[in-house]
Amino acid sequence: MGKHFQAFLFVIIAQILFIAGETDPGDGAVLFSIKASWQNLPRNWIGSDPCGSGWDGINCTNSRVTSMNLEGMNIMGTEFGDIPSLSELQDLSNNRGFKGTLPSSIGSLTNLSALILVGCSFFGPIPESIGSLQNLVYLALNKNSFSGPIPNSIGNLSKLDRLDLNDNKLNGSIPVSNASLSGLDMLVNTKHLVLNNNQLTGGIPSTLGYVQTLMVVRLDSNFLNGSVPSNLNNLTILKQLYLSNNNLIGSVPNLTGMNSLYYVLMERTQLEGGIPVNLFNSSNLENVIDGYGVYILTNGISLLSNNQLSGNLNLSASNSSQLGLLDLQNNSITNLELGTGNGTELKLAEVKSSSKTGIIIGAAVGSSVLVLLLLCVGVYALQQRRRVTRALAHNTSASLNHEMRSDSFPHLKGARCFSFEQLKKCTDNFSESKHIGSGGYGKVYRGTLDTGQLVAIKRAQPGSLQGANEFKTEIELLSRIHHKNVVGLVGFCCSKGEQMLIYEYIPNGTLTDSLSGKSGIRLDWMRRLRVALDAARGLSYLHELANPPIIHRDVKPSNILLDDNLSAKVADFGISKPISDTGKSYITTEVKGTMGYVDPEYYMTQQLTQKSDVYSFGIVLLELITGIKPIEHRKNILWEVKKAVDNASDPSELLEILDPAMGWGTSLVCLEKFLNLAMSCVGEISRSRPKMGEVVREIENIIQEAGSNLNSQFVEFNLSSFEENTDSFNSSVSFVPFCVEGH
Repeated sequence: MGKHFQAFLFVIIAQILFIAGETDPGDGAVLFSIKASWQNLPRNWIGSDPCGSGWDGINCTNSRVTSMNLEGMNIMGTEFGDIPSLSELQDLSNNRGFKGTLPSSIGSLTNLSALILVGCSFFGPIPESIGSLQNLVYLALNKNSFSGPIPNSIGNLSKLDRLDLNDNKLNGSIPVSNASLSGLDMLVNTKHLVLNNNQLTGGIPSTLGYVQTLMVVRLDSNFLNGSVPSNLNNLTILKQLYLSNNNLIGSVPNLTGMNSLYYVLMERTQLEGGIPVNLFNSSNLENVIDGYGVYILTNGISLLSNNQLSGNLNLSASNSSQLGLLDLQNNSITNLELGTGNGTELKLAEVKSSSKTGIIIGAAVGSSVLVLLLLCVGVYALQQRRRVTRALAHNTSASLNHEMRSDSFPHLKGARCFSFEQLKKCTDNFSESKHIGSGGYGKVYRGTLDTGQLVAIKRAQPGSLQGANEFKTEIELLSRIHHKNVVGLVGFCCSKGEQMLIYEYIPNGTLTDSLSGKSGIRLDWMRRLRVALDAARGLSYLHELANPPIIHRDVKPSNILLDDNLSAKVADFGISKPISDTGKSYITTEVKGTMGYVDPEYYMTQQLTQKSDVYSFGIVLLELITGIKPIEHRKNILWEVKKAVDNASDPSELLEILDPAMGWGTSLVCLEKFLNLAMSCVGEISRSRPKMGEVVREIENIIQEAGSNLNSQFVEFNLSSFEENTDSFNSSVSFVPFCVEGH
């Protein structure tokens, strides 16, 4: 009774105090009611005017609360409560810790464009009222304990781009429309339909074939039965189709209409009969896996293991010039006819099984067959890995180094495996005109893929500073993390003794190039603040949202790239370290990093923590202010800034440490706050430094105070930050896990 009375008093007081404030009285009353039931609130949740006072995580436009972003605040007791009363709310994402049931009043948030409550503690049914959110673009409720059927009303969400409900306890059939009800077949703009790891029953609706915008369909690990409807062949732009671990029957479907298809997973079903030869005629076909225990494959088209496929298979007429691997283990294929198509050589190795004979057909150009086979397959079950190793041991065309052998192949989740010839072609034989940079690793070239995509190709030189382990680390990490402020890995190549990494092309070079004047780009104060915010968001994602969390270990301006819009992306993960528990430090046997950016505490104790990255980022912030390197002309940037701060009797005296190249037109209050933030990041004791999530929020506040209205960008940022996930081949992660404990 006392708790309810306290909440009532908060509401009354709020109504009185908000009359003179910036916050809408109704929204303010809701926030104070919510505040009364939560614990561990941010320190600045004080005063009577949340919008005017800039409460952390609360973003407003014209006095109305438009988004709540509570990530990294460790707020406790976050019942959903009165949040649906915030009628102008547009974005409910990045909110860790919500729990309980999702109330039917959620349907009143008709302005909501993103509802992303991943990995929270929700249970019970998804309310039918969710179909009232007509402006919803992203709906991600995965990694909860929602039960009951999928609401038919979700079919009303005509603007929905991504629907992710995986890893729940949802049951019943996949809802489809009829004369009186809507269904998922009405989602005419949806690109990603992710329903895997539930308890769904019934058949795969044939009407899903009418949703021709679909690019990713994940129905694996349910209890679906019946045959695969032929109507799915209408999905002409579908790229990935996951149907494994269901009770499907009948023959392998005709997929020739799926012109963009490059990955199909249909293992551990009850499919039977022959394999249609035209399955291998797709121009996008690069790898076909039909073997027991193969879980991840880059740029493949089929995993059909543990089925009942039989009969003859004629591949002699296959017109897929990109075919890299065909694995037909644990089926009953009785005869194979092989050939070569478009210069692709097919090789055969038999693999004995306890019950049946499996067949692996490896296809490669020249000596790269084993490279493509091993690096494109990913993680094998232990027994099958041994079988495959024995089968391939006789192939003398291997070109991997001794370092790249054994069981430590990259765990691939989306990176393409390129041949040396492909990269040679797209760089004009690695001509000097394509050379755009160099480093300890080797040279970087600009290239254009056959698709027209511009890429940056980092080619290791003999004796480079990056060994095979670091090469694999970067592939493994970048192939599974997707964020707008982290550089994207397109693929890799390690054939013919080469080690190459292929990234998205970032045209404006590194932050070092801009600060030094080499790029010709002048970064004014506001642009520097935005670069700092972008880089902080990228690091915050690595620390708090990646699974497992990642410590970068080499944060510096040369590892921060600037795109066309001067948005920053964190790059170079060769010495990064994934950690299983963010609450513990990691004892290293060797301190790694770049002189001037290495955390002194890490250097002395060899205890690596996320706060080591925070220190390095603090040095980057000081460089953004001063324009000088951390160690230059026998001067240390940290000591120079400390000396200037100690000697300044007035804020205007701090102007002498500013980089003259930036110009000056922003209040000194912002400089002081930015400088204070940088100094807090480089604190001598790591536990006194802020977390990257706190750094992000402080820079957001500084930018707002500097005169830039970011409110209009919050929704755009939150939506584009959830880059997928479903394009990754990780069966359990489709969106960033915003609420999973232990991040």
